[in-house]
Amino acid sequence: MNKIQGNKNTKEIEENIQIDLSFNLENLENNINFCKNIMSIHKEIKPLYIILKKLLKKHSLNSAFNGGISSHCLFLLVSSYIKTIKSSNPNNHKINLGNLLKNILFFYGYFFNFTITTGRNRPEYNYYV
Repeated sequence: MNKIQGNKNTKEIEENIQIDLSFNLENLENNINFCKNIMSIHKEIKPLYIILKKLLKKHSLNSAFNGGISSHCLFLLVSSYIKTIKSSNPNNHKINLGNLLKNILFFYGYFFNFTITTGRNRPEYNYYV
């Protein structure tokens, strides 16, 4: 908290800036292009990602360093789920974001076993056990 003193009053300015910096990553450009490509194909990812990011922040789970999950991990979870849903039901062109949000929370909260299952963000859209 910084204090700025003026002539007659004192104002307090609260700074809450979070920055995620990455250095010397070999595949950084590939990851950026991968994320942009997936988001251009699956438009539902961005609004779901933003809502889930806000939800994680509210509960202080938006940082892997503090016991939560990273932004990139959240993106991979959301995109993997969306791609799996779309590949299993290709005729469903109209997608309800509210139902998607509810279903993604239900899937990762109750069905997905993090100890024995890994996601795969490849064209096959599979989960490995």
